[in-house]
Amino acid sequence: MAQELRREWYAVYTRPRNEKKVRDQLERAGVEVYLPLRTQIRQWSDRRKKVDMPIISSYVFVRIAYPEERQALYDTPGFVAFVYQDRLPKAIPQREIDTMKRTVDSMLNFAVESKVLSQGQKVAIGSGPLCGIEGVITELSKRKVNILLETIGVTLVTDIEDAQLLVLK
Repeated sequence: MAQELRREWYAVYTRPRNEKKVRDQLERAGVEVYLPLRTQIRQWSDRRKKVDMPIISSYVFVRIAYPEERQALYDTPGFVAFVYQDRLPKAIPQREIDTMKRTVDSMLNFAVESKVLSQGQKVAIGSGPLCGIEGVITELSKRKVNILLETIGVTLVTDIEDAQLLVLK
């Protein structure tokens, strides 16, 4: 009896503005893909249009068994490389993918920053669609909470009511 492959999430770099193309090609190849998108209104000289834009530029998240299923990515035009740590692609915990999905799906106002924060108070969100997510307060007066996704080195910054926060030690 064949052993089932253990699939994990990985972040991969794409060429600039190729995130959707890479996602579509990988889905056609049978790879599970997550591309967090945000709808924005874009203005051209003759019209305005709603456009789905990637939240994290040049990143797509794939769920594969590494190294057995990596060739599908290498064969995909627009794919650049895996996100590595210690010379190996770094697996992303399912909880971090779930955090991104809940944040995007909740339609809260948020931004993505590419730096890891090192100071501030650590909190957990105690209610609402982001319940259980841990973050760091940077500007309490503006009720901003940074949700650090350590594996990929990005921080989601979102507006939260301070009544929803639980202080962690």
